[in-house]
Amino acid sequence: MQKKQFFLLVSLIFLIYLNACVQEETSFNCQNGETYLVSRIIDGDTIETSTGEKIRFIGINTPEKKEACFEEAKKFLEKEILGKNVLIQGQEKDQYGRTLGRICLEKESINKKLLEEGLAHYYSIQEFPELKKLQEKAMQEKKGCLWRKGNENYFLENCIKLNKLEFKGNEFSGEYAEFFNDCNYSIDLNGFYLKDEATNLYFFPATKIKAKSFVRVYSGKGENTENEFFWGKGNVWNNNRDQLFLRNKKGILLVYYNYKNN
Repeated sequence: MQKKQFFLLVSLIFLIYLNACVQEETSFNCQNGETYLVSRIIDGDTIETSTGEKIRFIGINTPEKKEACFEEAKKFLEKEILGKNVLIQGQEKDQYGRTLGRICLEKESINKKLLEEGLAHYYSIQEFPELKKLQEKAMQEKKGCLWRKGNENYFLENCIKLNKLEFKGNEFSGEYAEFFNDCNYSIDLNGFYLKDEATNLYFFPATKIKAKSFVRVYSGKGENTENEFFWGKGNVWNNNRDQLFLRNKKGILLVYYNYKNN
């Protein structure tokens, strides 16, 4: 009797796990929702319908206006869904009053397609594992504007590495990202930019990272030195999870790091 009860318990746990996996993989299905006509593409992850409602794609972020690849993501949506009827799932609103939605066209998830085409990155705080997998695949395959290869020597030789990422809650002066140049020549950082997985952007000034040396970017305020720079943003890096991207002025990804701190 005890063995039978144990077997039933194990079976129940397995079914619960299997059901969770199925839900995980189909959370961006295109089976339900409301149909809307897309009247305007605001940017790569925000659209407006003919009713005047603004829809923000849930689970992903595309580049902002100041970043490389902004136009590519926007033009992709213009080609794919502008002037077409799409299926939209979602009722939750963000802080700007936009609906956070899953957008589908002909039973295909546009949220996923942006990731598959290398035009967006997933937003880890919303915990959609299937989106993370799509980003990892696009990165591995060097797909699209966000993950394409560079031809600069410092890219090919993998010169710049993340030495340390320190985040300490509200202690802004103690929060920084440090990068090390492992090559035997200096690298001009003018126009390089650092960002988190949200919309925080830091553009390096006209400076160089010397051979076998480092630069450190503090989140808080301060006076720049030869190898220490200050973002002036206060808190940037989330304490629980985040992603770090360092790109050159062409938008080529040089350093990527993600973490989940339990």
